Amino acid sequence: GIDIATSSGNALGVRNNSEAGTAAAPAGNTGSCYAYTPGPGKVVPAWIQIDYTTLLANLPGSPAVNYLGFYLGSVDTYNSLQFYRGTETTPFLTLSGSEILGRNGGTTGNQVETGSNVYININFIGESFTKFRFTSDKVAAEFDNIVAGLNNRPVSAPATIALLGLGLLGMSLRRRKA
Repeated sequence: GIDIATSSGNALGVRNNSEAGTAAAPAGNTGSCYAYTPGPGKVVPAWIQIDYTTLLANLPGSPAVNYLGFYLGSVDTYNSLQFYRGTETTPFLTLSGSEILGRNGGTTGNQVETGSNVYININFIGESFTKFRFTSDKVAAEFDNIVAGLNNRPVSAPATIALLGLGLLGMSLRRRKA
């Protein structure tokens, strides 16, 4: 499975609204849940680590995680994202909140600005990771809609046909609602 670890028992919070001094719902996220760190108790620095090592070990074909997508809300300069391989304790890549804001033209902590509330797509070319961490040195790092992609994952022909069928069904239903 996927293992989740935290810097402390209160490092992970989940909510569906904003609370001053605790967490701000990512822009456009109305009523759905999102995660944040630090959680209740606000012990900083705080981190949440998502580890795919066990999952990868149990899949055929030696797949690796080479894509990560997620929504990061009201990005702050003191937020960061670190990527690790295997049992390494030092990240091979760190993206700071300042870098994310700079690449998107955002302002630290802005709860409505497009450049400060971004869906981030990271494609690793020739690289892969087994785990990553959201870290915050203050209140808070808010994130949602995490998607990881694998390379070298064998998919059978029946599964491929089933996925194609589900996609076509979804498009059909979407057209009917429009």
